[in-house]
Amino acid sequence: MLVLSDLLGSEVRAVEGAVVGQLIDLTIELGDDHPAIRRLAVGHRRQITAMVDWHAVLSFEHEAVQLTLSSDEVGRPGAVGELGPRELRLARDVLDTQIFDIDGKRLARVAEVLLTRSEDEIRVVAVEVGAAGVWRRLGLRGLAGRTPEQVVDWADLHLTSARGHALQLATPGTGVHRLDGAALAAVVAHLSTAKAAAVLDAVASDVAASALSASHPGVAGRLLKAVSSTTASSLVGRMPVDDATSVLRGLSTEAVDALLVGLHSDRAATLRRLLAHPADTAGGLMNTEVQTAPVGESVGAIRARVAAEVPGLAGLATVFVVDDEGHPVGIFEPSDLLAGREQPRSVPTLPASLPVQQVIDLFALQDHLALPVVDTEGVLIGAVAVDDVLEELLAERLPGQGRYARMHRRGQSLRSRLGIRLARPR
Repeated sequence: MLVLSDLLGSEVRAVEGAVVGQLIDLTIELGDDHPAIRRLAVGHRRQITAMVDWHAVLSFEHEAVQLTLSSDEVGRPGAVGELGPRELRLARDVLDTQIFDIDGKRLARVAEVLLTRSEDEIRVVAVEVGAAGVWRRLGLRGLAGRTPEQVVDWADLHLTSARGHALQLATPGTGVHRLDGAALAAVVAHLSTAKAAAVLDAVASDVAASALSASHPGVAGRLLKAVSSTTASSLVGRMPVDDATSVLRGLSTEAVDALLVGLHSDRAATLRRLLAHPADTAGGLMNTEVQTAPVGESVGAIRARVAAEVPGLAGLATVFVVDDEGHPVGIFEPSDLLAGREQPRSVPTLPASLPVQQVIDLFALQDHLALPVVDTEGVLIGAVAVDDVLEELLAERLPGQGRYARMHRRGQSLRSRLGIRLARPR
C-alpha cells in the first residue's frame, strides 16, 4: 500500500538521470470506483513546471520517480497544460479536505490518500480519516500505531472541496449519484446551502424530491429557497403531498405563491387546501391522496384495483368506503383485502380541526394503519396514516412510557369528550 504524503516531494528524474523537479501532485480521472493515476505534477517549491503523463513513467518509487522523457521534453513550453474535464489533483483537491462518507453517513477530513499498485498502474483505493493518519504524517508513528485506523473506500466518498465537489456532481456514478433519497438527505443536511443546492440540481429529480421528503422540513425549506424557482417547483410537484405541505409551511406566503405558480393547477389547489388547515390539526397532518370505494363494491373488485395501481406509503394501502354523499362508513386494510373480508371495519373519523396531540392519542388506542379525516359536513377530505403519527412522535424525540400511561388513562373517556363518532357499515 502506498500513501500519498510519503510520495510527495520525491525527486523526479529524466531518462538521462538529471533531476527535473519534485513530485508535487498526482492526478486521476473520475469515473472508476478506484481510478488510476493519470498524470504527475512536477515542479519546484509547490510551483508546477510540467504535467507528465503516466505512460512516461519508467519506475515509481519513494526514493525517486524515473521518467522515459529527456530533460528538454519535460521542460518544453506548454508542458503544464490544463486539467482535463474530469481530472482531479489528489494533494490539492483531496488531501486535508473534507469529505462525506456515504457509507458511514458522516463528514470527515482526509488525513491520507491510499494507493495500490495494479500491474503497471497505480490506483486510488481509499482515504484515511481520523487521527492515525495525522500522527503518521507528523512522524509520530508509535502514536499512530496505537490509534485505530479509519478508512473510507474511494467509491464511498463524496468530495466537498470546490473542484472535487463540482466534478463528482458532473460525473455519473460517482459520489452522491450513487445514493437513494434517504441517504442523500443525510448528505445535504451536512453540506452548506450552496453545495447542497448544487447536489439537488445535479441528481435525478425523483431522487432529489425523495431527499427533501426525508429531510427535516426546515432543511428542505432552506434548500428550496436556494435552488432555482423552476427546480423548486419541480421538486415540490414530485414530493408526497403531505411532505410538500410540511415544507411549504415554513416558507413565506410570497415564496409559497411563487412555487405554486409553477405547479399543475390541481396539485397547487390541493396544497393550498392543506395549507389552509392549521399545522397542529388533523387537517394539517392529513394526506389527501386516499383510495376510496363505494358502499357495496365487492372486495375482489377493490383488491384488483389496488393491485393494478399499488399505492405508496401514504395511507398504507388502506381503502376508505364512502356512501353516495362522501361520508366514510368504514375501511378495508391490506390484511382485509388479502383475506377477502366482505364487510369494512368500523373506524373513528377525525374532524379536520382535531388537535394533532389528540390524533396521536387516538392512534395509541386504535389498531389501524390510517384513519379518515372529515370536514364539518362529515365528508371525507383525507386521511392520517400511522407513519404521519410516528413522524410527530419522532419530532418530540420519542416521549417516554409515562406519556403512554397518561394516554391510556385518558383513553376511556376520549371518544365522548372529543365528540368523535364511529363510522359504521350501513
